Amino acid sequence: MDKKRVGYHYTPIERRTLYLSAFGLAIFTSVTGLFSAYLTDIGVAAAIVSVILLITRVWDFVNDPIAGMIIERARFKGGKYKPWLKASTLLLPAAGFLMFLPNGAMPLYLKVILPTALFVIYEGVFTFLDIPIFGIRLVSTDSVQERTDLSSYLGLAAGLGLLLGSAAFPQLRPMLGWPRTVGISAILALLTTVWYPRVAVERFSVKQSEPTFREMVRAIGRNRQFLIYYGSLFICMSTNFVQVIGLYTARHVFGDERILTPLLLIMLSPALVVAIFIPRITKRVDKFDLFRLSLVGFALTGVVSYYAGYGNMTVVMTLMAFRGVFLGVSSLLAYVFTSDMVEWHHYLTGERTEAVSFSFQTLTAKTITALLSVLMMAILAALGFVEGEGAAQPQSVVSGIWSMFTWIPSVGALASLIGFHFYEIRDNKVQIMIRCNHGEITREDAERQLQAEGGYRHG
Repeated sequence: MDKKRVGYHYTPIERRTLYLSAFGLAIFTSVTGLFSAYLTDIGVAAAIVSVILLITRVWDFVNDPIAGMIIERARFKGGKYKPWLKASTLLLPAAGFLMFLPNGAMPLYLKVILPTALFVIYEGVFTFLDIPIFGIRLVSTDSVQERTDLSSYLGLAAGLGLLLGSAAFPQLRPMLGWPRTVGISAILALLTTVWYPRVAVERFSVKQSEPTFREMVRAIGRNRQFLIYYGSLFICMSTNFVQVIGLYTARHVFGDERILTPLLLIMLSPALVVAIFIPRITKRVDKFDLFRLSLVGFALTGVVSYYAGYGNMTVVMTLMAFRGVFLGVSSLLAYVFTSDMVEWHHYLTGERTEAVSFSFQTLTAKTITALLSVLMMAILAALGFVEGEGAAQPQSVVSGIWSMFTWIPSVGALASLIGFHFYEIRDNKVQIMIRCNHGEITREDAERQLQAEGGYRHG
């Protein structure tokens, strides 16, 4: 093993194929994430789109926890997570592609019913990929630092995929149309994701019971740190329209869909550079402190961007570059902490609910994205948004889009810091707990080491 990776477990082929999967999935989801824009392009009113997105979220509230329970209780010879990854990496590209087949020539009821049904299927398949892709890291390595490194480099790979997908989309879609553009991204997703499930190794197995769905939900309810963190994250992300309004900003604020390419390049490039250094930084600074600092920077640059306006592109791009650094760090770290919460709760209570914890993580992430899309479409509808590709928008819509792109995300970021103040999990303590959870040290040794690190609060 590489001397620089003492205590690490992932082999080079595991790491490379995992990063490749993240790259391909990011390209694909950067396109499928524009589903609301596709619906308005084919003539569905913004208000109706918001209802469609709301319906799919109601389904997720049922689907995601059930998926977590199924994965938690299933027993396959091929492993806890690998069989799900093998199936979902094949099904997801097909499900995503089918969403974009309805067209503007269809009657309105078909343009509403078909995409809604197909989107529900897509989200269901996505859940059975997302939970295992996070959960498998807990059974593949017991090193907190390796998990952080993996998340950082996965974020870098995903960022590159997002950059490529988002930059290519506004250039390809006007020429090829929605179905062909989505089809290309689906093929890339298939070719890049099928390899990792076939080389992944599940090295660690912690004895688990087979709790009922009710018991699993109650276990999440008793995980105080989980509730504190994800409650605060929900507040933080519930105003972060940056992740859903980019295409509308390019089209209606700057007047050209193709502006999305340089806009994303200037925002994502600094973030990708920073991602390279996060593993080194987190060896010296706890990743949660770095996360909170990035939220403050993101909030401040959002307010400055709003008052600077959008008339001078040089100023806009400069501010977006600075903002991109903070956005990149917070985005890379936002979903790194769930594995720490699983280990912390297991140590305190003996309950270990990996898949269910990650299902609630998936539910939170999808709910946030959907909530932002629902709110965005509802706000645009209230401001007088005109559906149809190429339709001119009133100034009220343009001003509203600029606000959602700049200062409004700052509100949630700053408000969330109040809740994050009560989150106590830190890397050095989690590593001790992992060793105890895996039987490498006794409970008494773990308690002595934890007390030397400042102890912890129960509950």
